[in-house]
Amino acid sequence: PLLAGHFLQRYAKRYRKPVTGFDSACLQALLDYAWPGNVRELDHTIERSVLMAGDSDVRPSDLRLDVKKEHALDTDKMTMEEVEKHMIRQAMSRAGGDISKAAKTLGLSRAALYRRLEKHEIN
Repeated sequence: PLLAGHFLQRYAKRYRKPVTGFDSACLQALLDYAWPGNVRELDHTIERSVLMAGDSDVRPSDLRLDVKKEHALDTDKMTMEEVEKHMIRQAMSRAGGDISKAAKTLGLSRAALYRRLEKHEIN
């Protein structure tokens, strides 16, 4: 939990997100997970969860630890552009198409999100 908290503070600051902690179910999920990728996997998981968090607390659904391997997004085999495109689509879906809300979730300005939507040809 201390290391996860350290990563959370780092990424919340980096992406200017008002994420301050983990809800209790999220902490339990972090403790129950085997972490086959060790610290690096924890680091990446917390970074992604900060980007996807919808409010001040990270929830288990933001962690994406409960997703079965066959359905998980294999970012190791994706380019940065493919990952970015996926994250934008996911944020837009969660925001119901609301540009302002999706931009806030991603830690971007509306203008920056519009540029990325155009770049990736996302409608």
